[in-house]
Amino acid sequence: MSLIGNQLYICGRSTSFGSGLVDIVLLKSSLDGNISFINSWGGSSNDACFDMIINGSWIYIAGETMSFGNGGYDGALLKFDLAGNLIWYKTWGGSWDESFISLVTYGDYVYVAARTRSFGSGDFDIVLLKYDSNGNKLWEEIWGGSGWDEPSKIIIYNDYIYIVGSTASYGSNTDLVLLKYDLNGNLIWYKTWGGDDIDAGFDIVAYNGYLYVTGFTFSFGNSSQIVLLKFDLDGNVEWFSLWGGSNQDRGKSIGISNNEIYIAGYTSSINDNVDAVILKYSIDGTLLGEFYWGGSGEDVPRRLIIDEEYVYITGWSNSYSNDFQLFLLKINSSFSGITIGSGGGGSNVPPSGEEPGGGYNGTPPSGEEETSTSQSVNVFPVGASPVAALLAPVSYTHLTLPTTERV
Repeated sequence: MSLIGNQLYICGRSTSFGSGLVDIVLLKSSLDGNISFINSWGGSSNDACFDMIINGSWIYIAGETMSFGNGGYDGALLKFDLAGNLIWYKTWGGSWDESFISLVTYGDYVYVAARTRSFGSGDFDIVLLKYDSNGNKLWEEIWGGSGWDEPSKIIIYNDYIYIVGSTASYGSNTDLVLLKYDLNGNLIWYKTWGGDDIDAGFDIVAYNGYLYVTGFTFSFGNSSQIVLLKFDLDGNVEWFSLWGGSNQDRGKSIGISNNEIYIAGYTSSINDNVDAVILKYSIDGTLLGEFYWGGSGEDVPRRLIIDEEYVYITGWSNSYSNDFQLFLLKINSSFSGITIGSGGGGSNVPPSGEEPGGGYNGTPPSGEEETSTSQSVNVFPVGASPVAALLAPVSYTHLTLPTTERV
């Protein structure tokens, strides 16, 4: 999801629109949830969007495709104009599976964080790729070991690239991993964080000379906990804070505005359902507020964006329909009118001896969560928030596919 002016652009995947089993969808919405267009892209098989960014007058989408390319899934990079017209698309991969998980632009270049099973030394390895604005691949760098390693988010800050994700190649179990590169793809360092169980990072933001990461941890607290970590630019952990109960709780997206940190995630600790949770922290990691939203099914946020007054969260839900549907949630950034919860956790200094960690040979902690089925949703009353909106179904366009080249 990206915000430009008073318009939101959202990418996802859909079984309702398009020509294949699952297609990439690009939506443009007003800040009140009124959709201008829905465009779909894909072929006869499965295609999905994982991340998007707007650079000037262009939209770039990172995802995966089984409809085009070699092998199973290939990484897919697409470029659109702001009217939703497809300019070009590129695929990358080998005989096995690849996915473009996240992307960032810097000048006229696009940097992509991907995972690969065709190249490298492990089950999956992390790949950093650089493209020009015409979709020409300039280089690629692979990182990983013998286990399952994958990225979740990439950012650029002060002329350096930071990638957060998870690694099963280094340490004692699956750990959160943070990598730092220069703009030429040279690895500066990597750091892991975790304990004796599964830990992973899902999102990262830079703010006032520090890096803030959210994800989840099984190593500390009760069951799966939402974790907020603060790193310095050398990868040292300043502090971390836990939030959660006795069930599954995970942080999926993070943003900072006016010295306040917002995390969108999900929790099944409040009741028997999977509900969206939005947490608000001070910049020093003190919990300021909690907000929950959801129904009788699963309601899972994927991304949040903050402006001066509101927080916008998008994700998928099956609480109000028999199918998974795309939702857009809008809440007041001050949490005014929202009851502040009393749960959560406190800040902790990292325990000695727990870094680095790593090593997990089972199901990857962030694998399938990167590919949720999203559809257009019907309007329904929510009531839980003083300012909430959901996307209404409209007509859509399936895009004509130009000739592509494999890179």
